[in-house]
Amino acid sequence: MHHRKTTVIIISWLSMIATDFLIHGGILASLYMKESPFLLSAELAFIRIPLGYLSFLLLAWLLYYFFKKEWPINKRDGFTQGLTIGAIVWGSMLMGLYSISTIDPLLALGWMAGQSVEMGIGGYFMVFAHHSEKVSKPLKVLGLFFLLMIVITIILQVAGIAPAVKIN
Repeated sequence: MHHRKTTVIIISWLSMIATDFLIHGGILASLYMKESPFLLSAELAFIRIPLGYLSFLLLAWLLYYFFKKEWPINKRDGFTQGLTIGAIVWGSMLMGLYSISTIDPLLALGWMAGQSVEMGIGGYFMVFAHHSEKVSKPLKVLGLFFLLMIVITIILQVAGIAPAVKIN
């Protein structure tokens, strides 16, 4: 059972990372292009990105902790509950951050929305993996989802809809 728990958490975590590519590399990318004393340089941020992805592992574990009490019946409920937990976690964190920092309110709202969706997607995939007899099916869907998120992000950047961050 421990192996299954770990697999379910990792599938959820990877789905959050895939979603993050699209949200922050595409949809919200322009918010990172403004000069801000709050944001790190692109070079330093790029180095620290793995820490952000590691934080998603903690959030996936949090979802598992909430879900294990009573598993959502279907993937849609997993998404909805993940989205709700994400909105509460990120909303409270960003209100606190806004109260003590120079974060742009639009960036804070974008983060809250983006991270909430990421947790919703994480909840979807967690419930999918939990209720599947074999993990091969959710893993295949996750692989396609991951690829799709990367391709859409690249298309948005190449088309000029989202700015591509340049690392010197």
